[in-house]
Amino acid sequence: LNISPVSNTQLVDITFESPDPKLAKTVANAMGEAYIENYLESKLALTSKASSWLTERLGTLKSDLEASEKKLRQYQERENLVDVAGIQTLTANELNQSTRQLVETRNRAAAAKSQLDAAGNLSAPYLARWESLQVVLQDGLVQDLKGQEEIATKEFSEVTRRYGPKHPNYISAQSNLDSATQAYKNRIKQVVTGLADTYKQAQSDQTEIERYLVISKREIQDINRKGYELSQLQREAKTNRELYDLFFQRFRETNETDFSSANASFVDHATLPYVPVKPNKKLIVVLAGLLSLILGVMLALLREALDNTVRSAGELEEKLHQGILGVIPLE
Repeated sequence: LNISPVSNTQLVDITFESPDPKLAKTVANAMGEAYIENYLESKLALTSKASSWLTERLGTLKSDLEASEKKLRQYQERENLVDVAGIQTLTANELNQSTRQLVETRNRAAAAKSQLDAAGNLSAPYLARWESLQVVLQDGLVQDLKGQEEIATKEFSEVTRRYGPKHPNYISAQSNLDSATQAYKNRIKQVVTGLADTYKQAQSDQTEIERYLVISKREIQDINRKGYELSQLQREAKTNRELYDLFFQRFRETNETDFSSANASFVDHATLPYVPVKPNKKLIVVLAGLLSLILGVMLALLREALDNTVRSAGELEEKLHQGILGVIPLE
């Protein structure tokens, strides 16, 4: 039996020499078939072993996946979580809005405190410096009353140039001016007195917003903690799901393995030989003739070399290095 690869190819030659041509054919074909069957059996054994291991592993992975998904679902139900990302965004927006409101309230309180300090004694009936306060200058009603007072002052000035103090027009103009001035001062007093209420309200709003910010920060911290725990559970469930899907896909591929094709196939089957491959009679005859010829030539050369017979006078003179005086005939 001889199995030899064919150079520069993926082929091999299987040959078997036997006096029986049928046996030679059968053995050569049987060797190829045995190799293919052995490969298929090995492939089947490996596939069966892999399938058994994957089946066992899939059971474990499925249990892990169900446990992680159950833990995730229970945590969401226990913490009443629907959309953590949305809640975090909403709470963060509310916190930012409250922070802006706090800054505005603090500014309002600081401005009111500054105005109070500038106003001085609020229990006084009236102080002229109140008129220069920013809050007074920005009050629309104060400005309207000031305008009315200026008109009344102008009218009273015109009346005083034409009438005396006892004249009805003079008295009426004086009364109008006094009323306008008093209304103007009353409004200023009202605005200045309201500074204390504004300051107190700003302080109250500031305290309330600060308290709300503390609560909001705690809520955000709690939501972040829940979000972190939820993300961990989600990652665990996702990892188990991907791992289970990967093994399940591999399990399907293993069970769907095609055993109909092997890693080798016959290109040419052995056929029944009609002529023996050996002995090669023609070659033997040729070699024998050639050897006989060579042997005959060698024997002739050997005989010639060993023959010391003198066959002519010339040979005698050559061997003896002497001249010949005469020759005696054979007859």
